[in-house]
Amino acid sequence: MHHAVAAPALCAHDIAKRFIAGAQGCRAQVVALRCASLVARCGEVIVLVGPAGAGKSTLLLCAAGLLRPDAGTVGWFGSSAPDVTRVRYVRAVNEAMDAQRCLATVGGGLLLLDVALEAMNGEERRRAERLASDARRASTALILCARRSTSLGEIQCRGILVERGVTREMRDGAARDRTSTDRVAEARPESVDSPSSHL
Repeated sequence: MHHAVAAPALCAHDIAKRFIAGAQGCRAQVVALRCASLVARCGEVIVLVGPAGAGKSTLLLCAAGLLRPDAGTVGWFGSSAPDVTRVRYVRAVNEAMDAQRCLATVGGGLLLLDVALEAMNGEERRRAERLASDARRASTALILCARRSTSLGEIQCRGILVERGVTREMRDGAARDRTSTDRVAEARPESVDSPSSHL
């Protein structure tokens, strides 16, 4: 007997986004995302980690369907269009609490909280921890932001480093770039102590 595997809440691949400002003859371009990918499953808690200007908010806006990427693909629950009843983007912890209650009424969803963990006061941090704990029970994928750390109390989180518009998986507090460092380690294991030692 085969069980159907539920589609990820979010599946974003090779997202690129640039912003152009100014008038004709005097324009500036900022590349916010170059090759960002992110997959989030229901019940999973993900923390996007990176400095200000790294592309975290732009990635969340694309993940919410509020900003169209210049390149790449974004899908929600197996569809190419976001289901407004199951995808919520918020910029405050109190809004996230309300959004999570709404998502629970439709069987879970995708909750994107665009507030850096470091910017939260003690009460907001406790609420964010409760959001993360409840996300697992409510089959909601929760994605938060941080500048430095994936720590969210006792909650197990998956860390994604966002740096210069590119995403990399974090393991044991270290980012791993699958496209370069790991390939070198696999090709010549005797010359590389550990993949993360050269980042």
